[in-house]
This record gives sequence, structure tokens and C-alpha cells, in this order.
Amino acid sequence: MATRSRTVILKRKQRTPIATAFVLLTALCSAYGMITLALAFNHALADSVLAAIPAPGPARSLASDPALLRQLRVDDAKAYFIVSSDHRRALVLETSVTNHGSVALESVVIEARASLGNKTQAVSTTPCGRNVSPRLLRRLTTDQLLVLRDLDPGTGFLLHPQDKTRCQATFPALRRSVENVSYRVVSARPLPGHHR
Repeated sequence: MATRSRTVILKRKQRTPIATAFVLLTALCSAYGMITLALAFNHALADSVLAAIPAPGPARSLASDPALLRQLRVDDAKAYFIVSSDHRRALVLETSVTNHGSVALESVVIEARASLGNKTQAVSTTPCGRNVSPRLLRRLTTDQLLVLRDLDPGTGFLLHPQDKTRCQATFPALRRSVENVSYRVVSARPLPGHHR
């Protein structure tokens, strides 16, 4: 009898197309998630990436958004009268400003108008970032209230995205009565490094 030789070829396990697609999709989603988190938590990086994207027109920055002031929300306003230490009546407006934009801001300034009917009685423009207690305000003279109103809160004041700050506008030595006080944010400056 003749001997026959048989050769056995082992079958290799091959990846199916579904497994390959799943691995690639997982890697793609993980990379997208890491990039998204990096851009969401580092606004300067997001700004530079957006400025570098080739798009029609000049490179833009988040800081050049024309709706920058509209991304600031002013709420929790209250107005009250105090009598200063030199026995003059003053009106105080306290409010808070929240940054709903994606760029950190500095030098946020509010303007408040005290009016009687349709006629403006007094205007107060003041930077945000400082708030003095009503007890301390009553101890100040009218001249000191004027100085306090124009005082800058300092160079280190920043309003980061989703942060809130208090603003206080004073109207020292009002001569007439006031029916209402209107207020708005008049200016805010993005951090240096955010260019048009």
C-alpha cells in the first residue's frame, strides 16, 4: 500500500469588516472627544484654531464677535437710597453681570440712568468688579462717593466665561426725586491676545 501524505492548512482567524470598522470608529470618536474637551476648556487655543481655519474672508477671532456685549446678562438689580455722612441723599444701584460668552473679559463697565418720567436726572458710569456694603457707603461723604464711583477695580479683574460679578452704581447728591433707574453694559474688553 502506498502511503498518502496529507497536508493540513490551518485557517487563520481574519478580522471581519465589522470589527475593523468598529475599531476605527472608536478611535475616531475618542480623538474627536479629546479635541473637543481641549478646545472647550482652553479658550485661547480655541480662538487660535478658529483663526487658522481657512475660510472665505479674513481670519476671525472670538473676541471680534459683534455680539460680545449681548453675551453679558445683567440681573439681580436693586436700587435703594442712603444718606451719606454729610447728610445728603444718594441713590445706589446694585446688580450682577454674568458672562455667557466664550471669551474672558476685563474692564466691564455699566451705565445707569436715574430718571423722573421721561427726563434723565443723573447718569452714572462705573466699572464692575467691586461692591461696597451699604453700611460703609453711609459713612462716606458725597465727595468720597464720587471718588469711589470712578475707582477702577484693579488690573487683575477678569470675568471668565460663565462667571458672575457684582456692579454698583452710585448717584451722590441727587437734587430731585427719581421714579426709575435703567442700566446697561456699555463696554467690555476681551483679554489681551484676542485680536480682530
